[in-house]
Amino acid sequence: MTAAGIVAADHLSKWYGQVIGLNDVSVSVPPGITGLLGPNGAGKSTFMKLITGQLKPSKGTVSILGAPIWNNPALYARIGFCPEQDAFYERMTGLEWVTALVRLNGVSDTQAAAMAGRAVCTTTASSSNLRLNTSSCARNSRARARVWSALM
Repeated sequence: MTAAGIVAADHLSKWYGQVIGLNDVSVSVPPGITGLLGPNGAGKSTFMKLITGQLKPSKGTVSILGAPIWNNPALYARIGFCPEQDAFYERMTGLEWVTALVRLNGVSDTQAAAMAGRAVCTTTASSSNLRLNTSSCARNSRARARVWSALM
């Protein structure tokens, strides 16, 4: 972590063709809880995608924990992100989905199941929801599964 904060953006901009997604933002986010507030179209989602390495900046720089985030897989492994939307395989339970996500990082089946189980135990999840297919889960249960994946 740098003195500048855990997230640092300097003159950060993102364009989608002629549309401005984010325009010349400079900010340092210190440790702790921070919220992003603003009207629709203000650039909150674009900013989150930039600081999680999902989008490449059109201009400017963004660093997380003192290192550039873009194209930095070692840094991706150190951060968690809970997206606003989900994309579950509907035949899977929440626990199976989180375990599969962990497996994508090269973790063994046994270790992935243990890691997913620990993430679930850190929340107040009902054990019955763990066994429901995501297609039949209530909205809050699907959200809980997204949080579990961010804890990985």
